[in-house]
Amino acid sequence: MKLNPRVADIVSIFDKGLEEHNAGNLSAAKKMYHEILSIQPDHCEANHNIGIVLVAKNELDKALEFFKFALTASPNVSLFWASYIDTLAKLERIIEAKALIKAAKVLECLAKT
Repeated sequence: MKLNPRVADIVSIFDKGLEEHNAGNLSAAKKMYHEILSIQPDHCEANHNIGIVLVAKNELDKALEFFKFALTASPNVSLFWASYIDTLAKLERIIEAKALIKAAKVLECLAKT
């Protein structure tokens, strides 16, 4: 099966972004993740990974925006919940973090039924 060229581009760019990210080249990785979002704005993994880069750069409020988008797009990915909650805790927004923990538990219960 042949991939749609647009999908193939996204996969290729994402893989390169991950390579840069894992090598510690956060600016290059962020640029590639943004390139993906210019093609597919709702790409949950690119949104999440931009959030991770922003956390590493201590831009926590900006990171929350990307985590929220990733979580909204894919609410069943526990890593997205964890990143969002952890960042809220770092910002000492404990009430919001607790509310998200509660929401994650409800979602988990619903998924089991």
